[in-house]
Amino acid sequence: MRSHRSHGFTLVELLVVIAIIAILVVMLLPAVQAAREAARSAQCISNMKQVGLSMLNHENALGRLPEGLMGYPPNGPYAGANWSAMSAHTQILPYLEEGQVFEGINFDREWIDASNRHVAKTPIEAYSCPSDGTFGQMFRVSIHSQDSFLARSNFVVCAGTTQLAPYPFSKLQGMPPHLRNFDPPETDGAFYAETGRRLREFSDGTAKTVLGSEVIAGRNEDRNSSGYSEDARGVWFWAMEGGATYVHRHTPHASDPDLFRYFCKNRPEAPCTTGVIEEYQDHMAARSKHPGGVNVLFADGHVQRVSNDVNLLTWQAIATVAGEEGVEDL
Repeated sequence: MRSHRSHGFTLVELLVVIAIIAILVVMLLPAVQAAREAARSAQCISNMKQVGLSMLNHENALGRLPEGLMGYPPNGPYAGANWSAMSAHTQILPYLEEGQVFEGINFDREWIDASNRHVAKTPIEAYSCPSDGTFGQMFRVSIHSQDSFLARSNFVVCAGTTQLAPYPFSKLQGMPPHLRNFDPPETDGAFYAETGRRLREFSDGTAKTVLGSEVIAGRNEDRNSSGYSEDARGVWFWAMEGGATYVHRHTPHASDPDLFRYFCKNRPEAPCTTGVIEEYQDHMAARSKHPGGVNVLFADGHVQRVSNDVNLLTWQAIATVAGEEGVEDL
């Protein structure tokens, strides 16, 4: 009689196959994640190059770069008491093919004015980095008993090596321009308040001067019990330090914390401290979700990855427009 033998897997064989598949998955997962991050990083660089081209088109059309922080608005309930605080990001929207968003901004009023709230919460893809994962999220804040929602951003413009407003806060707050006895608070970087620089001011060379870099934006989970955001870092509409502006006081991803008067959530990847500051010395470092460094936009339009280990003096040298420092290879 002919015997019949089963051709199925034994339990031991099945367990061996499962173990082999598990090992292969474990081996392949880092490669897949690395490939995904490479794609996200490439998109991030592409977005930043688009922003750089828009900055240069703005300078070519108007003879100057955007203001780092727009000045006192002529109208509005808070006119003469606050800057309009519109960012450089708001001013280049027409060159990013975001003309409809630009037309919706009321530049005669402050950023917190009701006429601007619908625009401020509009996500702009060119200002985002897919690696950060905060595109479409909002910073919710209540000022003058009114709620405002600001769309997140990962691109910030460079105010130089120190701070956006190097004057005592008491001199700036509530003082209309006709009463101020000092010039606009100029920085040593590409952007400062109330004035747009001309590229001819970049005597260090446009290829060696930074226009902007990246920031790790605040997140939806960083909310207090009332639902208001605790971290204002990374918003494109609001120009104040930490919103759409940063400095090269510290190297990228520095362990030294960012410093703010308000609105910052301390996290391991983005440390910060808050408190009363006699001088208006808020400052924020460049940070990103890319391993090992940040993408940096230069004034000639090129984008370069700069390592976290960059020499501080070199990092500060590329943040100035006319420092005449020697710049080592990045």
